[in-house]
Amino acid sequence: MSRKKLRYPAARYLPLFVGIVLAAIAVGAIVHQLQDYSYQDIVNSLRSLPAAQVRQAIACTGLGYLAMTGYDTLGFVHLRQRLAYGKIALTAFITHGSLIFK
Repeated sequence: MSRKKLRYPAARYLPLFVGIVLAAIAVGAIVHQLQDYSYQDIVNSLRSLPAAQVRQAIACTGLGYLAMTGYDTLGFVHLRQRLAYGKIALTAFITHGSLIFK
């Protein structure tokens, strides 16, 4: 199969450019939100949490993402389509994570 020539060759770089711009915007938003806090304030706050509570939060987060990616994997099974679990998990992580900020 031959590939079609793009009408605008620079268009193949558009997704990369958009991704870089969106990443820069995200970093800028995080910096803006955290400007009132010092690094040491954040570290001290995290250290004040009980270790058991942190472990539980991490475990619940992991189980939630496992359930989410499992549900997406079942969707591919239902559609009788094959896709590596790693790709499904990465896509689910990115898309479901971005839904939080909408």
